[in-house]
Amino acid sequence: MLELTFIIYFLLIFVFPIELAAITLGLVTTWKCYQQIQLCNHQPPEGKKVLLLKAITTACNLILGIIVSLAMAFMIHKLIFTHWILFAFNFVFSLIISLRWFDFTHLITRHYIIKFGARFDKESWAFVEIIGLKTRSGRWSGFTPVFMDAGGLRWQNSELIFDGVFYKQKFSSQNSIQVEKKSLDQIKISLKYKQGSKPDICIISIREKFYPFKSREKRDTLYQDIMNTWNKPALEATFTPPDGEQGY
Repeated sequence: MLELTFIIYFLLIFVFPIELAAITLGLVTTWKCYQQIQLCNHQPPEGKKVLLLKAITTACNLILGIIVSLAMAFMIHKLIFTHWILFAFNFVFSLIISLRWFDFTHLITRHYIIKFGARFDKESWAFVEIIGLKTRSGRWSGFTPVFMDAGGLRWQNSELIFDGVFYKQKFSSQNSIQVEKKSLDQIKISLKYKQGSKPDICIISIREKFYPFKSREKRDTLYQDIMNTWNKPALEATFTPPDGEQGY
């Protein structure tokens, strides 16, 4: 059924490109706004400054992405092929790539998160963002974001330890039931407890480089060592990070 829906969708793109693009953009924007509203409503008071910083850096990335996209589209328009439809396509395409793959403000984010009180030092394996999700109750199933934090992530005594601005968590085989790869720079950890204000799922995103996709190797190494360690009866394995990095 899902495959059929995608086939119909792509066929309709060629018949009603503008109308379908507008509807898709509207739905995606509405969904993103709904998620952000839910996150703002559930974010603990001590974490509001993290959301504010995220909003500011996202706006900066958007502005810089628009500038870069306009420059790329204008260069192609002037030097290669003069056509305004192609200019618009190149601008939108470049903007999508920029928003997904370029993080202009990763160093600023790290600076202020550390200033807010998160731990990130030579013992930290990576600087990450973490989003906690909880199962939504009611008519519509799914997950609701309940908090967002950022800070240092380190591997110690067979545990994955996150030390953020307000959220502290030790992930281990004792409290985690499933670990999955998500996107190119994320790890999704499902937790055992399903009650109270604690999240059911934590999504960890590595935020260390201008190109987030270049964190894939680091993510894969961490994922493999988690699986090798937590799947063993005795947690004795040692985490081995990529070359040039310090492990524990």
